[in-house]
Amino acid sequence: MEYNSDPYEDKWSNKPINELMRQRPLGVTILATLQIIGAIITLVLVFLLPSLFRDYDINELFGIPFLELFILFAFITTLVSILLAAGLLNGEKWARKVTIVFQIINVVTSLINLNIIGIAIPIIIISYLNKPDIREFFTREPKFNKTIRNLIIGAVILIIIFNLSTTIYLRAITGL
Repeated sequence: MEYNSDPYEDKWSNKPINELMRQRPLGVTILATLQIIGAIITLVLVFLLPSLFRDYDINELFGIPFLELFILFAFITTLVSILLAAGLLNGEKWARKVTIVFQIINVVTSLINLNIIGIAIPIIIISYLNKPDIREFFTREPKFNKTIRNLIIGAVILIIIFNLSTTIYLRAITGL
């Protein structure tokens, strides 16, 4: 049996032990878990939608039946949330960047709605994801191929457009 004299080398992969021991930061795990919980909540809301929207006067949004539009939006959001959570858990650079952009849009939407808590939480997330040690975690090669990543990014762009336009439209028709 050959003895490896370097205690900082793993005898099977010959990678430095600090690279093998690099762990996902707890905050990243929490963010990904919240993404998944949000996806589950969105799916639950889809099943509760008919009863939730009976009392509202909004039947259509941009000429599209509101309920159907919201259900489609909810399914797209759920899929994107799960894939984004997987990217965060894997430490993929694109997932960090998309999350930051998504949080910036949440700040803008919260500003439009004058929601102070809705402004604070995304700012905390953005600052956390920009910390040097956290940014360092997001250096892994993507596990999703380029087409899947582009589809996810495209879906996030659609979600952003939907969020902003719906927020502005609802503010305009309610007069607030």
